[in-house]
Amino acid sequence: IGTNSIADDAVTAAKATGFGKIGQVLSVTIGGEVNTTTGSYADVSGLSLAITPSATSSKILVQTLIHADSRNGSGTSTVGRIKLFRDSTELEQRNIIQMNIGNGNPDKIAANTYHSYLDSPSSTSSLTFKYQFSVDGGTFRIGASSKIVLLEVLA
Repeated sequence: IGTNSIADDAVTAAKATGFGKIGQVLSVTIGGEVNTTTGSYADVSGLSLAITPSATSSKILVQTLIHADSRNGSGTSTVGRIKLFRDSTELEQRNIIQMNIGNGNPDKIAANTYHSYLDSPSSTSSLTFKYQFSVDGGTFRIGASSKIVLLEVLA
């Protein structure tokens, strides 16, 4: 049966509209590279973006492409990490680069990493999604053309 045959007073999810549609799409791309050499987390300059959801039922899909590399001339292992935040709330942490030095392994490694996260903020206030990064040993670099895309998914 087609949805046009369902009475308006008997609306079901099959007849309702707007669910799962994209309300907004915002993006930003880093213009230059950013580096860290510390184990303390710091903001990734340029890899943050604000969005104002149109309804508290909206979800925000965060999609990120990170061009990363790590260099380590000290002969020790390296681990580069990122954290995703909504304002001051940590949403997720990931290891991006892991390099084990020794036994002929290289002292430089590069990776293109895709990160996706679906958030349910229950807010109609402006929200800023941002990344922080840190490294254990060596230098962790996030390169130009890394980008973050925010999509508001209407519920």
